[in-house]
Amino acid sequence: MELLERVTERRPWSDLRTTAADLEALDALRAKLRELLRAREPGKRPRASGSTVLFTGADRAGKSVAAQVLGSALALEVYRIDLRAALSAYGAETERSLDRLLTSAVAAPVVLLFDEADALFGKRSSTEPTDDRYRAGPIAAVDRCLSRQSGLAIIACDHADDLDPAFLKRMGERIAFPVPDPRSRAARWEKQLPTP
Repeated sequence: MELLERVTERRPWSDLRTTAADLEALDALRAKLRELLRAREPGKRPRASGSTVLFTGADRAGKSVAAQVLGSALALEVYRIDLRAALSAYGAETERSLDRLLTSAVAAPVVLLFDEADALFGKRSSTEPTDDRYRAGPIAAVDRCLSRQSGLAIIACDHADDLDPAFLKRMGERIAFPVPDPRSRAARWEKQLPTP
């Protein structure tokens, strides 16, 4: 199972289908990152000075598309990490596996899309203390990655309310993607269909 998936499809800015406020927030994020990338000295290993942003919204709301669009706009590779799959695939080995994957991913500035974040950063359960014990290691691995990365880390989940409040406090920017209306959904489907 590939837990770190390189997303190769490039998407133009016109593929974004969200509110005007979200488009403005994404454009500000793009400008901020462009400045960070420009300020780096050529030939030197980048310092850990990347940005972390929280994307929330239902499935198919456009979170992954926005990650691809930002990667294309900044000429950065995009990698998707499915945190739900990472937790179920490795169990107690998750921390080491994630550390290994993420260390290689942050060697250069990239866009990291941490998908299904609620699986790892969901609210702590008072009834299942063993869950917290098994989540502590993977959370530490992702935290180390966030502190070392020099590009853009996107934490994606369906509902911000489902995330642990302590984790939410560490998030700087947040962008909520609304459920697309029928016209937006139809436009997306048309883009996906092959042209005759």
